[in-house]
Parts: sequence; structure tokens; C-alpha cells
Amino acid sequence: MALSCRPALFCAILADYLTHAPGIEVVAAAVQYADLLGTLHVLAPHVVVVDLDAFLAHLDVFRQVTTSPDGPRALVVASPDDADAVVEALRAGAWGAVFRTADPTQLVSLIRAAASGLAWESLDYAGHLTRSLTRVPTGDGGIRRAVLTDRERQLVAELVAGASNADIASALGLRTQTVKNRLSAIFDKVGVSTRLELALYAVRHGLVDRQPPPDGGTP
Repeated sequence: MALSCRPALFCAILADYLTHAPGIEVVAAAVQYADLLGTLHVLAPHVVVVDLDAFLAHLDVFRQVTTSPDGPRALVVASPDDADAVVEALRAGAWGAVFRTADPTQLVSLIRAAASGLAWESLDYAGHLTRSLTRVPTGDGGIRRAVLTDRERQLVAELVAGASNADIASALGLRTQTVKNRLSAIFDKVGVSTRLELALYAVRHGLVDRQPPPDGGTP
């Protein structure tokens, strides 16, 4: 994997931590945007960990990373205050995200999952991230909330909580196929194409009631 972050001290500390994680090899640690692009071209790592604080002005880096189907998967490390930028990074092609307040083992788990080809949307952590983002205030929730029916908002709320289609069906008294059909209809309504995009969109635009995670903590 390759790592890109700043300042240099933080980058060195994070690189040292990841180097000692079993099964992870850090092939490069870049501080500058140009260095990261050069690293991707020359070393072709399987996973790239990007510190979002260092690249808020260069979110196109995620399009650069994900242009090729065989290219590396990009993970974002961000501050909770950068929730909007996290959403934009994911839309730009980042594979997954972890907040700086998270346990470092979560980053290690995400790196391994990305390298193994797993779908981040199926990981439990995706639910933790979207629940954490519910604490970020938004200004247009009243407008966006009217897009969906009450029943559709119930379905989306279950999805944001990390429920599978089968779980949603059980909670709402529906058939699993009905859940799939209704999700597809909701995708079309709000203009997204995946469960993760819908969850992040719902949180960002107030489609579900904002409640803190059950434990009141951070992911």
C-alpha cells in the first residue's frame, strides 16, 4: 500500500504504525500531491491511504486512482468536521473512509478488506460512518425530506443504520424482493446508484432523523 498525508511527522507516525501491522507493506509515503501521482504510476500499490486534510483542494486524486479497473483502491482518513468532503471523496471514487477519531485497528481492517477486493458497502463500518455523519448539521433537510414518502424514509433509515435487505424486510414487514424494488425506485428519485451513496445522501440532506450512534461515541 501507499500512504499520502501531511504534515510529514504525522505521515511518518502513521507509516510506522501500518508497517508493523501484519500483512501490510507500506511501499511509499508521499507528502505532496505530485509525489502521490508519481507513486501510483511507478509502484502501482494495491491500496492508497489518503489524508483528506492534505488533499481537500485535490479531490480529483480519487478519479486519478480509480480510472483503471485494476488500479488501487483509495481510503480516506479525515476529521469529523470534513464530513462533506468525505462524501465528495467517496463520490469521486474513494473506496472507503475512516475518521481520525476511530480506533487505528479500523484503518488496518479497511486496508486489508480493500486489498482483498471486498465491497466496502457490505462492511459493518459503513453503517458506523453514516451514523457518525448524522451528527453533521445540514441546511436543506426540509426541502430534501419531501422527496420521499414516509414509508420510503423508514426504509432509508434502516439502510443508514446498516441493515441488510433481509433485515429491512423483517423490520418493515416486507418481502426481500419488495425491498430491492423500492430501493431501486429510491435510487432513481434521488439520483444515486448504490446503497452507500443513498446512505450518505440521506444523511447529508436530512432524509432521515438525525440520531447519534447507540453508544453515543464515534466510529
